[in-house]
Amino acid sequence: MSTTLRTLAVGFVVALAAFAQRADAGDYASKANGDWSTPSTWNPAGNPTSGDNVTIHLGNIVDLDVAASGLINHASLWDAGSTLKLSRDLTASGTMSLYSGAKLDMNAKRLEAAKL
Repeated sequence: MSTTLRTLAVGFVVALAAFAQRADAGDYASKANGDWSTPSTWNPAGNPTSGDNVTIHLGNIVDLDVAASGLINHASLWDAGSTLKLSRDLTASGTMSLYSGAKLDMNAKRLEAAKL
């Protein structure tokens, strides 16, 4: 197999793996106050994992109670009264968006995001 063909094959496999990983990514929205790790906090029920997009809605307070390095792709705190409480450090691989009236309770924790 030629070097060029090998390079193309490896590139294709890497691109396919990246696509497959993103295909599994989901969108989660808070539906109640609660811990990040509690499935009933989210719609759909479950726990947001690496690469997922998260939205915290009006009046919901979500406590990040799990290790979260690279845990999410994008997080949005949409409305007045929506709060993300960081009991652990959070690293977002994408954008962290806070809209008017939303609250981020850092609790002396660290937040890293590609874009804030």
